Amino acid sequence: MPRIFTLAAAIAFVLSGCTLPTPDSSVFEQSASGKDAFWEKNSAQSSGESPTLAGAPYPADMEHLNEIIALTDAKGLPEGATDIAVAPARKFAASYPGGWGYVISFHAEEQAIRDYFGKHTTFDGDDIELFDDAEPNNQFEDIDISTINHPLVTGFDSSTQIALERPLGRCWLLIRGGGR
Repeated sequence: MPRIFTLAAAIAFVLSGCTLPTPDSSVFEQSASGKDAFWEKNSAQSSGESPTLAGAPYPADMEHLNEIIALTDAKGLPEGATDIAVAPARKFAASYPGGWGYVISFHAEEQAIRDYFGKHTTFDGDDIELFDDAEPNNQFEDIDISTINHPLVTGFDSSTQIALERPLGRCWLLIRGGGR
């Protein structure tokens, strides 16, 4: 009986015109639909500015998201991440000679964020609520911490920080590089 139901469900799915995701599809191929306020304020694509900072290895756009993420130890985003957007870290670049960077904003489910946080930091993802709120400062100049509810900001590696909004949902990766 379960085989008949599975076969019937598969036939209905195909007849409805839907397609299954391909095994090699990734979260990085998603469009940046549902852009949030960060995207609208900071995106080179939305402002008509060039998405490329001097010295940056890639333009800050969705077409280069895989390559940008590969610059970090994280090598990915949380499972099921949506509303992904990329913007150049212009304020960091302006404040640091030879500096360049990217801000990647995204949304994810609570457990996916906890798993990602636990995997890429030295902290347990179940302890996210125990941290004090981050204070706005110029260390994260390309992310306006004052607009994030109960922000948590911590490092992944020497060039990557993550900012989380609590309750969990919205996230930002800040990737910076370059040198004096």
